[in-house]
Amino acid sequence: MHYPQLHWHFPYPDCIRAFKDCLLRLAILNCTGAVAVAVSGGAVAVLMFGLAILPAWGIEPLGKSVPHSLSVIAVEYPPFTTQSQPDNGSNFKVLQQYLNTIGAELTVLPRFLPTARAQATIIDGDWCASFYPPPDSVTDRANFIVLSTQKVQLGLFRKAQPEPFVWQALSELAGGKVAVLRSKVDGHFIRQFIDAGMTLEYVNDVTGGLRMLQHGRVDYAFGDSNALLISGMNAYEQSQLQFSESLLLQAPIGLFINPKCSVTDILQP
Repeated sequence: MHYPQLHWHFPYPDCIRAFKDCLLRLAILNCTGAVAVAVSGGAVAVLMFGLAILPAWGIEPLGKSVPHSLSVIAVEYPPFTTQSQPDNGSNFKVLQQYLNTIGAELTVLPRFLPTARAQATIIDGDWCASFYPPPDSVTDRANFIVLSTQKVQLGLFRKAQPEPFVWQALSELAGGKVAVLRSKVDGHFIRQFIDAGMTLEYVNDVTGGLRMLQHGRVDYAFGDSNALLISGMNAYEQSQLQFSESLLLQAPIGLFINPKCSVTDILQP
């Protein structure tokens, strides 16, 4: 039996593009057999190997399982989120446990940013998930998923005094200077200090605020109840600072998600 000779002829770059486009179409159609395709001036080739070379061009056939990834914005806030630990902090461990529980096959990609940049990124809509809270202007465009019933206690530190550190209203601390995390926009959390008549001193991380308090550059420093334990201060230095019994906020460990990011759909239990 006589078989016609098959000609492979790609005289122009457009033909190469047409060939690649053809393979892409094969992937979309999930074809597995021989397909005849006209590529140039009536020349015909039987592309028996078409699907085999798709991965070389970064094209995956429809139906092949491609791992999903979840980019998560975080700021340096040990021990909850930190680049100094192989697991990136306790919050990321809790997130992975949550994903395992709901059977979500996602690769978590930590995206550590300075606090102001993290906020600006969220405002711009360039995000899928974040441990750093969105500013007030976009809270209506973000959902919150509780990852654990464990709660984080946020309050203020001051130089240690014999009496408990309590207040009925922040205005009782009026005139004091408080170290808070730097932000792009001052939301209600920051405004509560301004409304109370306090002066703000912006820092990049909680430990920086504690150091400023230690050296007398501020009167108060924002932080959580465990901040001293991971501050790097020795036992004596830690004993010189006092955490408030009155709390600014007590909240469960959770993750803010952007509903416009399609991958976050599978985060819902």
